[in-house]
Amino acid sequence: MKRLFLAVTFCVLGLVLLVGGAHALTINFATLENANLTFIGSTDTFVFNNNSSGYSFNITAETEGSFDDLVGLHGKIEGTYKIGSFTPGLVEYASVTNVDPGPHQVVIFDGTVNFTAQLNLVDIFTFGAQGGMNNIPTPNLTNADYDGANPDLIALTNFINDSNGTITMAFSFKSPKSLSTLTSDDQVNSTAFSGTLSAIPIPGSVLLLGTGVLGLALLGFRRKKKV
Repeated sequence: MKRLFLAVTFCVLGLVLLVGGAHALTINFATLENANLTFIGSTDTFVFNNNSSGYSFNITAETEGSFDDLVGLHGKIEGTYKIGSFTPGLVEYASVTNVDPGPHQVVIFDGTVNFTAQLNLVDIFTFGAQGGMNNIPTPNLTNADYDGANPDLIALTNFINDSNGTITMAFSFKSPKSLSTLTSDDQVNSTAFSGTLSAIPIPGSVLLLGTGVLGLALLGFRRKKKV
C-alpha cells in the first residue's frame, strides 16, 4: 500500500509540475478616447460603446507573448449585459447575464483579421467610486476563433480552446456610484474601463500523459498484489 501511495504521489506531482510550467499569455487593455462603458438604469444593463474607429479599447501591455505582437492593437466588447439582483450596501455585488440577441464576445483586430472569443462576464461589483467585473477570476472566454497570422493571437486562440481564458475588468467614477445608482430608472452613466485578459495553456497531451502514468502505476500494483 505504501508503494502505491508513493507511485500515485509522484504521478500527481509530475502532472502538477508539467501543468504549472505552462506560462499564461496575459494582455492588459484600456479604453480608447471617446469610447466608454455605459450603464442604462431603466433596463439594468450596460454596454461597451466604440469610438469612431469602431473599437473601444487599446492593448497596452503583454506578457509571455512572442514579440509583444499585440501591443497597440485595438479591440471591442460586443453585446448587452444585464445586472442581476443584489443587496444594497457598502459593497454591492450582482451576477451578470447576456442579453439576447448576441453576439457577446471580445474582438481584437490585427489590422486585417479579427480574433473573437465568446464572453460571459460572470458578475459585477461596486465599492464607493470603484467597480469591477469577474472580480474573482473565473474562466469566462470560450470558442475563440482566428484565421490570421499574428503569432500571439494564434497562441491566444489555442490556449482558450485547449484550456481556458479569463477576462477581468475595472471601472471608476469621479464620485461614488453604487449598483443601486447605476440601475436607477432615471440614470445613464458612462465611464472609462480597463482590464486584463489571460489564457493558460494546459495541453490535452499533458493531462493524457499524467492519466496514463497513473494508470500504469495502479496496474503494476494490482499485478504485484496478485503474485
